[in-house]
Amino acid sequence: TRRVLFTEGMLKGDSALTAMLLSSGVDPAELDVRPSDMVPTSSGFSPAPGRARLTALLESVPEADQVTIYGFYGIHNWRNHPEWNGISPGKNHAYVAFDGDVGTNPHVWKAAKDLFDALDKKHSDPVLIDLSGAKDELGRKVGMDDYLATMGDWASLLALGTKDLPARPRTEAEGTIGQWRMDPDTAQTQE
Repeated sequence: TRRVLFTEGMLKGDSALTAMLLSSGVDPAELDVRPSDMVPTSSGFSPAPGRARLTALLESVPEADQVTIYGFYGIHNWRNHPEWNGISPGKNHAYVAFDGDVGTNPHVWKAAKDLFDALDKKHSDPVLIDLSGAKDELGRKVGMDDYLATMGDWASLLALGTKDLPARPRTEAEGTIGQWRMDPDTAQTQE
């Protein structure tokens, strides 16, 4: 029943997790990997001690500040996994944190819209982390990992949340109003 955040890729998910832990007062040195985190076994190493230490750090985050983070490979890949059916964010916020081109890239917008629709069906409250106004030093779009590394912290990231997706961006194939084209579905001309 706690808040959830959906993002693309492990790097963005790890960035979110780190930012959440730091915002709750975890000492950055606690996030360092230690030799004791990996125990030698007959078949290699066991990460069990490291997992136990990370679990303890996560449990130290006050419940009201906890956000469950889901990172999936590719903006559309959440649909290809049956475990998606077991995720039930309930009435809480379900943050969608795609890159800042969600308002300009039709493919990213479509993925965000599909995820919003799926979350609506799960009776959740989808919220877009809108990074469209954030640009790097060269004016390029940024992702959540870039934002957290150089522009803001966990609280400011969540403050970028909006319940509305931007308007659907047009594709080059759609053309502009007044132009003629062949409809891709019916092979008929249309203005």
